[in-house]
Amino acid sequence: MDAEHVSIEVVECDRGVLGESPVWSVREQVLYWVDIRQQLLLRYDPAMRAVAQWKFDETVGSVVLRASGGVVLSLTSGFTSFSAESGFRLQLRSPEAHIPNQRFNDGRCDPRGRYWVGSMSDVDRVPAGSLYRIDPDWTVHKWLAGITIPNSLCWSPDGRQMYFADTIDSSIFVFDYEPDTGRITNKRVFATTEGRPGRPDGSTVDAEGYLWNAEFGSWCLTRYAPNGRVDCRIHLPVQCPTSCTFGGSSFDTLYVTTARHRLNVAEQEAQPLSGQVLAVQVGVRGLAEPEFAG
Repeated sequence: MDAEHVSIEVVECDRGVLGESPVWSVREQVLYWVDIRQQLLLRYDPAMRAVAQWKFDETVGSVVLRASGGVVLSLTSGFTSFSAESGFRLQLRSPEAHIPNQRFNDGRCDPRGRYWVGSMSDVDRVPAGSLYRIDPDWTVHKWLAGITIPNSLCWSPDGRQMYFADTIDSSIFVFDYEPDTGRITNKRVFATTEGRPGRPDGSTVDAEGYLWNAEFGSWCLTRYAPNGRVDCRIHLPVQCPTSCTFGGSSFDTLYVTTARHRLNVAEQEAQPLSGQVLAVQVGVRGLAEPEFAG
């Protein structure tokens, strides 16, 4: 693909602070994402060029689609089903409700409709987080501990490899994945950002099996081949992309959430698009996101 000739547009909405967890709904033909610091769930309808938003009284870490309709959110207090029509209902109390200053970060569904989500300290950069799997019957399974900033959750097109990053490590890891059981094994380094600016944040996989990563602090997206080789890097007009997902009727638009969180006033003024959602035409297509089966 030609990284020098991509088209970048801006989703018309209020400037965010810490956008995260974009996901495209095939059913509704809209984009959902969250703003962690503003405690918002947002929805963009490209056909109407309209954005709706819902305010919560606690941190919203991630959003996934729900097969029965609506979405599921990871709030500080736990996991909540939500729809614009029926409102929200707490389905599962957080497994870390007893730990002060914890919140959820990146989350995504596997090909069988299980919700994987990571937790982290919201105060210090310490390895206080864990990685959980929420099954369709709402049972919780803890898989990893000692995580500082969980990110980059996504799966290969055949569902047999799971990607995950602890951003503080500057590496994306890959696991062997058992779709029938939801087990992860054989953790190894997939790619690293050591030696260049930025660290791995959220990721998605395209129809060719290449992984796209939003590199926080790098001003770019990186596309990795299935063997971890850097295929290309796409420069962005913002320093801190946070995550990405493919959307649109043909899955040919890469939506990228960004942040102005932690930028000083001068940096924010120099990057007026920081905190916005970008719509990037990268010349390849993505895949529909799995939905939570519970």
